[in-house]
Amino acid sequence: MSGEKTVRLSRRYEAHGRAFDSLTFREPKMADFEAIGEIAEYQPAPEGGMLIINHDDRVWRYRDRLLKRGDDLPSAADLGDLDLADAIAVKEAISGFYPGEGKAVRHATDLLIFRFGFSFESVMAMTPSQCLSWAVRGLEAGSNS
Repeated sequence: MSGEKTVRLSRRYEAHGRAFDSLTFREPKMADFEAIGEIAEYQPAPEGGMLIINHDDRVWRYRDRLLKRGDDLPSAADLGDLDLADAIAVKEAISGFYPGEGKAVRHATDLLIFRFGFSFESVMAMTPSQCLSWAVRGLEAGSNS
């Protein structure tokens, strides 16, 4: 983890008299982690393999808690009208603070390309969540054959 993350939004937004086209999040601290917890967990699947359980509600709590504040900056209450693409970019920025999440995505990328034959371009076009989901599906399919 290192420092702040700034998300450049796809367009300019206005809410409560504030205009903004980017959001900046501070790095989480131990107190944040103790209050909110893990953003994802891995559980054994009933038929073998692993399930990734994403806690999006926790990601949004981190978003609200880590958003850089100031008189001319947006508040957490201003973010409800973000377009879906921008909301996903915020989710990925928050997820990027977690080193385990990055390692899991790198491992999933390797699986998709080298074990399951996905093209490099198709894997690079995926969001981290899509990459993890496809890798888990591939492992589950392999364990059932």
